[in-house]
Amino acid sequence: MVNETGSVETIYTAGTYNVAIELLHRIQPDIVLLDMDLPGSKPVELLNEIKSLDSNVSFIVLFSQVNDIKKQYCKYAGVDFVFDKQHDLKKITPAISALTTNKK
Repeated sequence: MVNETGSVETIYTAGTYNVAIELLHRIQPDIVLLDMDLPGSKPVELLNEIKSLDSNVSFIVLFSQVNDIKKQYCKYAGVDFVFDKQHDLKKITPAISALTTNKK
């Protein structure tokens, strides 16, 4: 889906909190796509850590189920887009396109 935008040059992936933090100290991403439901992960801490490293990074977060509390927290945390993994996957590509257009 990310490659479909045609506007993403490099994609990095991390399956754990520690790998993500290590990677973030080496690169400065423009956009972070963060799965908030990964088992054994610390997505809220990771979100806060990324924001503390670079307040200009854009966020798309994914949940198994989105509710008002999750949306409110994400809005407060500066998340650009919040999506439900079961219903909103088709919205990711347009969201990335919008974010990359805004970064240019």
